[in-house]
Amino acid sequence: KNLMEAYKVLKSVVIPAFAPVFEGLVENAAQRGALEPSNFLFFINREFHLRGINLRHLGAVYSHTPTKRARVLPLIELCARILKRRYRPRLTVLTAKLSLHLEI
Repeated sequence: KNLMEAYKVLKSVVIPAFAPVFEGLVENAAQRGALEPSNFLFFINREFHLRGINLRHLGAVYSHTPTKRARVLPLIELCARILKRRYRPRLTVLTAKLSLHLEI
């Protein structure tokens, strides 16, 4: 019961309250130049975890974040995680095969 209540609070209070904070963090990082590809220093996982939000809730934060600039970072992270999950087994097999060939 406590777990379900904690989850409800996370979804209805914590995540909606985090969205404007997240927007402010993104805006601050943009002003510092930390979102530029050559100088990217924004760690979305750290910002989520510092506030007790697991990255499995990226979609929920995305849905509560109205500005495009702040929405793009969770979207990129979501896409990267999907691709990693999809292709990691194939890459593992491929690297194992390459290592085998390199040893011979």
